[in-house]
Amino acid sequence: MRSEYLFQVVQTDRFNEAASMTYGTHMPRTDWSVISNLLIPVPDPSEQCAIAEVLSDMDAEIDALEKRRAKLRDIKQGMMQELLTGRIRLVQPKEQTKEAHV
Repeated sequence: MRSEYLFQVVQTDRFNEAASMTYGTHMPRTDWSVISNLLIPVPDPSEQCAIAEVLSDMDAEIDALEKRRAKLRDIKQGMMQELLTGRIRLVQPKEQTKEAHV
C-alpha cells in the first residue's frame, strides 16, 4: 500500500471512529483488534496514487480557502473598527453638505 494513500485512509471518519474505540481508564488505548479487523479497500498502486493526489489537491484547496476566509475576516474586523470609532465615515456630516451647496 502506498504511503500517500494510507495517509488519506487514516484521515477518514470510518478509520477515526474505529481508532476511537478505547479501553482503560487511566490511559485510554485504542483496541488494536478493532483496527486490524477494519477492511480497507486496496486498489492497484496507480489508482492509489491517483486517489491520494486528488484528495491531497482538495486538502490544499480547502487550506487556501480557509486562509483566504481568515484574511477577509481580519479585513472586515479592521473596517468595522475604523467605522465604529469614526476614523472612516461613509456619509458626510450635514454641516459639510450644506457648506458644499453654498
